[in-house]
Amino acid sequence: MRDNREMAHPARFSLALAFLSVTSLSWADRLILIPTGNKLRFGQVRTEFMWSTRDRDHVQGFLGAGIGHSFDAELLYENLSPNAQIGSFNFAYNYVVPVTDLTPGLSVGVRDALNKTRDGRSIYVATTFRIAPDGLYNENSPPELTLGFGTESLRGLFVGASLPFTDHFRLLAEHDSFRMTAGFEMKPLPGLALRMLYRQDETLLSVAYSVRF
Repeated sequence: MRDNREMAHPARFSLALAFLSVTSLSWADRLILIPTGNKLRFGQVRTEFMWSTRDRDHVQGFLGAGIGHSFDAELLYENLSPNAQIGSFNFAYNYVVPVTDLTPGLSVGVRDALNKTRDGRSIYVATTFRIAPDGLYNENSPPELTLGFGTESLRGLFVGASLPFTDHFRLLAEHDSFRMTAGFEMKPLPGLALRMLYRQDETLLSVAYSVRF
């Protein structure tokens, strides 16, 4: 029995390392704006600013953090005009993280809980499937597919996808049940992400920075 227990320790240790490596890949509870089955890691803080090149007054700000091992939350700021600044928050419970080629991640939560932003509030369920990469340049960034269902502002089914070409460049696309947003993301430095996105007749630019304490 002692030998069996000793042999089991390396296996459990390897399994734990694999689980932690999968968890460390989680970027956020959002793809662009739709929720996903991922979560912010415990102790991770991310800030992001997004603005429209067509409507210079429309700016969105996000400040999110992982809370424990199952929850994350994000403060929202939206500037609709020089005289209309509003705030709200997102909150999510992550039931399970996605395991590559095995099980999807599953999250439930509320987007814009105070129902103040232009898109408005939604209660949702989101699941994210992670697929093993098949290239040499994106081995640490697996493709992801998100499917979900929401109320009110998400208006039913929503879908999104992340397709990394390298660990520093990926394509993003999502449909929140009433509009399509797509574009690309570059990561020139650790923790820094730059995005250019296209939605109908406008271009969105985004700068995000993530740090773990």
